[in-house]
Amino acid sequence: MSIQITDVASVSKKLESLGLGKVNGLSLLPDNLDDAKSVDQLLQQTEADTVRTLLRINKIPYTELFDDEHQPPYIQNYSYEWFGPTLLFSASLLTQDPNLTTVILGLLTNYLSDLFKGGSQGKVSLNIVIESADGSYKKIAYEGSPENLNSVVAVVERLK
Repeated sequence: MSIQITDVASVSKKLESLGLGKVNGLSLLPDNLDDAKSVDQLLQQTEADTVRTLLRINKIPYTELFDDEHQPPYIQNYSYEWFGPTLLFSASLLTQDPNLTTVILGLLTNYLSDLFKGGSQGKVSLNIVIESADGSYKKIAYEGSPENLNSVVAVVERLK
């Protein structure tokens, strides 16, 4: 299991520079947001749709950056590894609903445990961006088994 924490540039400013809406809550970010020079260069993990579905089914509100007709192209990976989208938790969301990270990571853990059930050990990769109250951003990059995904909750708690 690997958990890496890094500072990232202002997500709000980057979204604004690309002409995308402001995020105030939970959102799924394109995978290459840091490097993209235009909206046309943005890419998202295929599993972003799975996460959107899990959020919708469980009535967890999130901000969609793109409409149905203008979704970024998907990155398709062919391996026994699950590459999740980058989840953004705004500072206001973490203040208003501090248990939401636990709920979402629990949903993903259950889904992934079922997905990899009966097979060899699957690997999970997931990025989470946390906005702090001071407007700074930290990225948590997780790689490991689905069963250990909930260990990210303690990291989020420490960073917010």
